[in-house]
Amino acid sequence: MSAAILHDLGHLEVALRNAYDTSLARVPLPAGAEHWTQAPATLFVRQPKRAKDGTSIDANDTPRRQVLAARRAAGGPNAPGGKVVAEFSFGFWRYLSTSAHEVPLWRPYLHHAFQPGTSRRDLDQAVRQLHLLRNRVAHHENLLTANLAARHDDVGRVLAMISAQLEQHVAGRSTWASVLTQRP
Repeated sequence: MSAAILHDLGHLEVALRNAYDTSLARVPLPAGAEHWTQAPATLFVRQPKRAKDGTSIDANDTPRRQVLAARRAAGGPNAPGGKVVAEFSFGFWRYLSTSAHEVPLWRPYLHHAFQPGTSRRDLDQAVRQLHLLRNRVAHHENLLTANLAARHDDVGRVLAMISAQLEQHVAGRSTWASVLTQRP
């Protein structure tokens, strides 16, 4: 079951990554920057908020640090954008659909990654569930209580939000549903 899940989630992660990367190419960049990964402060501007303990934090500190770490891992400041994009974890892409990014990123840029009318909230709920499932599978956790049929539907819905043809392509190669029906 885990292998079937990872197969489909692998396709979804690459599709989501590529769709977001293409949408973020619309971001106006500062002089000298050729790719959005060279200007993390342009996308993830300082966003002060209060932490649970009352201290002031920057809500975008983590994504900025993730961009810088991905650039380092890809070869440094001059690494090609595509190589940097490949360094991000599924978690990085997952959090781009949260409400914190609705105004600065979703409305002007990220919605272009999906079919017209795609709800950021619906996308975020599905991707959140799939991220949790991917982590369970990757850590060899028990899947007996997971609603794998619902998560399978989430994969199809998210892929269809990106492209109906993509959803059909992955569905045609997926073994998730057949393995799930064999589950004791």
